[in-house]
Amino acid sequence: MSDIKIPIKAIVENLEEKHNCNYNDEIKFLMRRFFISLLNLGFIEPKDLMMIVEKTVKKFKEIKPILGEINGLEFYKFENNVLFVYDDYKKFNEIAYEKMIFKAFAETLLGIDEKHKGVSNALSELLGEKAFNMDTTGKKEIDIKNYNVMLGEGHIVELHFGYDERYNIALTLLKQLFLCLNIKENDLIKNLIFNNTDKIHSLFNNKKLLLLFDILEVITLLENNRLSGNGFNVKEIEYINKYQFVINSIFTSDDENYKEFCKLITSKDIREECLQKHKEKTLLRTSTQIKNNNTEKDNMFTIVGEDGKDVICEILFTYHHEENGKDYIAYTDNTLDEEGNTKVYASTFNPDEENPTLLPIETNEEWKIVEGILESLSEE
Repeated sequence: MSDIKIPIKAIVENLEEKHNCNYNDEIKFLMRRFFISLLNLGFIEPKDLMMIVEKTVKKFKEIKPILGEINGLEFYKFENNVLFVYDDYKKFNEIAYEKMIFKAFAETLLGIDEKHKGVSNALSELLGEKAFNMDTTGKKEIDIKNYNVMLGEGHIVELHFGYDERYNIALTLLKQLFLCLNIKENDLIKNLIFNNTDKIHSLFNNKKLLLLFDILEVITLLENNRLSGNGFNVKEIEYINKYQFVINSIFTSDDENYKEFCKLITSKDIREECLQKHKEKTLLRTSTQIKNNNTEKDNMFTIVGEDGKDVICEILFTYHHEENGKDYIAYTDNTLDEEGNTKVYASTFNPDEENPTLLPIETNEEWKIVEGILESLSEE
């Protein structure tokens, strides 16, 4: 279905000879289709073709059959410059077999990050599926499918994705991360084709993001263990939910990316809880500027201390309670108590006043509201 006219077959054969490889006609045909797809998808340009094909050719010199699957998710492996594949797979499902080969080709380009093998494999699956879809349908985008996956008794995840079953949980969660960080999926893949995922964690230097990669790695290992016939571990669903709560906490607005993220959340209950947490956090971020002594600064204001001196304070949050109609403010003067903890104060105030007066909180119920918000912020 490609309109690209480039002698890829000759390029593959010349490199095959250069590196003393021994490919059969089927592999060379699939390799040609794979690279044509990458060209059509815009991941590589004709000028890059020789270098990119050579990366694949250097990875394996021949292909050999093996008996059975490697693990619950894979039917191939690279070892000592040989691509071992479950050759009988094509007798049962030729399309799945060709997808597997496309994923293997993708892995030769993206590499494997030893710290995050599961994530690396999911990315190779993503590229392999995109290339196979381009090859067989001529479409750059994969049609979305909605289906449920039973992890164990009473534990079901909803998937809203267009790929095959392998790595679909990991791919769904990766997609959520891309949306959260506003990462353009195709741009990332293109970058990784030329730079490899050997150190994919180096792309994300934020501790919370690295935590997500670690959680995703555990999820992939637990999924692999389950699909290998070793039973369901309830920690798999616990980590899936924890991962999505962390992603939810990173979003700061109700933009289109957040709406797409919500569509990808893997259960109705988790979706509703994420939406509620996001709503509460959005209210907290509705920051009010407090003006005092004709000086205006975001999140800073001045009060008069007991000794009559001005004390500069930092606003931690402001919050409007819809039921009682009151506005609350929590703030700190950034001093420490005897135990070394930062002192935090809370009051009610009128945000419409030019110079708001801080009033004491009068009831236990109101203190519980403020304390609940402070605990929520501490967890984040």
